[in-house]
Amino acid sequence: WLRAWAEVSPYPWKVLVARQEGNGRDGAVAGLLPVSPRGSHAVYRLDQVREIHTMGDPAADYRGVICDSQCEKAAIDAFSAHLAGDNWWDRIVLKDVLDDRVALLIDVLAAAEPALQIAQGNGQMCPLLGLPDSWEAYVKGCLTPPSRKSLKKRLRIAEERGCHVRMLRDCRDA
Repeated sequence: WLRAWAEVSPYPWKVLVARQEGNGRDGAVAGLLPVSPRGSHAVYRLDQVREIHTMGDPAADYRGVICDSQCEKAAIDAFSAHLAGDNWWDRIVLKDVLDDRVALLIDVLAAAEPALQIAQGNGQMCPLLGLPDSWEAYVKGCLTPPSRKSLKKRLRIAEERGCHVRMLRDCRDA
């Protein structure tokens, strides 16, 4: 989903890459932090805030650090060191991120940059939709009669045009 968002995002983006020690730029990837730097790129600026957002803000349900749990600490340390040494930004905006690794990133960054001010608040909730156990139960119990009729018609048209609908009973069938 990140690649799809990057193609339509109105903001610039980049991915911070933390690598395992030993091989420099050729080392194995320890973690990824997709970000979106926003604001003025001019050296001389008056009252213009430069921010780093997590990539996908404000539309994505998941934003945060992508890494193997075995490399988590090394990746967080690398991201924090990079961000603490980068004077391009004035503010890091981590809205609606429910990721313990981001909390760790904030803690490590705050320790590396004592002047950092952190403001936290409640974010938006991602909707959770409870679904019945089967497709048939969903169609029968959740759709109105006109919606069921429309669905049946659209599925028939799709099959007439060569589309094949396959119901999977278990994610292992995928």
